[in-house]
Amino acid sequence: MAKHIDEVQIFELNKNLQQAIVQNNTEEVKRVAQSIEKKAEVMGPRAAKKTMLAKQVLQELNAGGRVSKKTQLAVDDAARDAAEAPLP
Repeated sequence: MAKHIDEVQIFELNKNLQQAIVQNNTEEVKRVAQSIEKKAEVMGPRAAKKTMLAKQVLQELNAGGRVSKKTQLAVDDAARDAAEAPLP
């Protein structure tokens, strides 16, 4: 059950991240990406992709102040995968 709760929390964070990116809210993007990174570290290997995406978002923001369309699509895909994952 705890795994499912973790997945739901990551899903919600990904949704918030997507909204912040669309709204071009850099501070919120950073905050949410850092939250995803921390949560995913606790979740271990099953959250490796989510951790990688959160780090990618932060790197792009720090490098150029924007998140690339490619990374945005990857975040969308990760959120969709989490939403479609079967319940334990």
